[in-house]
Amino acid sequence: MLAVGPTGYGFVSKKPEYLAHRLAWHAYRGVIPNCLAVLHRCDNPPCCNPAHLFLGTLADNNADMKAKGRQFCKLTPDKARAIRLDTRSQVVTAKEHGVSQQLVSRVKLGEVWNHL
Repeated sequence: MLAVGPTGYGFVSKKPEYLAHRLAWHAYRGVIPNCLAVLHRCDNPPCCNPAHLFLGTLADNNADMKAKGRQFCKLTPDKARAIRLDTRSQVVTAKEHGVSQQLVSRVKLGEVWNHL
């Protein structure tokens, strides 16, 4: 079953779930090396058109976002500290700060903003 997840990316619901654009790359272009991601030229997360996809590193993805004016940070150090101390559900905290629940989880686990 193909669906669109909360991050906007298409996925195929199997166990485990697979991102649709990665499956499209694999089906049309072959194996994805472990160190690479499948990126979108079209900036349309649910897109699975192999002509719109290319391989790149995390640094390539960040450079692509910056070049297209899509790189921005919604969190400030003060917001990150507030998230870390917030005892409400991660979904509620995420909505309040305008970020994803996944980012709230990563802040609380110290995976990001751990220098504060």
